Amino acid sequence: MRKRISWLAVLAVIAMAGLLAGSGVTTLAAEEGWCCKDGVVFAATPEQCKEKGGVWFPTKAEAEKYCEAPPSGWCCVDKVVIPATPEECKEKGGVWFPTKAEAEKYCEAPPSGW
Repeated sequence: MRKRISWLAVLAVIAMAGLLAGSGVTTLAAEEGWCCKDGVVFAATPEQCKEKGGVWFPTKAEAEKYCEAPPSGWCCVDKVVIPATPEECKEKGGVWFPTKAEAEKYCEAPPSGW
């Protein structure tokens, strides 16, 4: 005895998958935050974003705004170099530089007085 799968059952499974995808399963990751990397915005935790070398934001709007315009410089925050405007760098408590090389050199050097 062979079982046949009805087309109605197949359509029901497809519809359920679509409902799950549109009802929150895909937005759970977005609740963690948003990452901008090389002009692309994607959902990520702060840790995932940092691993990929991106800049993390709590909202998608902030991430998209940041990704639209390239940063005007680089920021050393907690020995990590990130692209940032002077204002963003100051908000994060970092030190801003116009070039990545300067920021990397600063981040690698131990603080004076050591």
